[in-house]
Amino acid sequence: PAWLPMIYAQRDSAFASKLALTGAMYQVGVSLLTKRPAWLPMIYAQRESAFASKLAPTGECVL
Repeated sequence: PAWLPMIYAQRDSAFASKLALTGAMYQVGVSLLTKRPAWLPMIYAQRESAFASKLAPTGECVL
């Protein structure tokens, strides 16, 4: 069935965005401790999750 890969891809991208958020929160915590700018990791995290959501449709096509 074609919808199975879709479900997996959605689950993966949801997982990726959770990971990105966790990473961002961790980075913000670190930046608070080290007085580094907190917005840089946020930008990276957003870019990563955007990349992950681009990967998800690609994964669907492959499957």
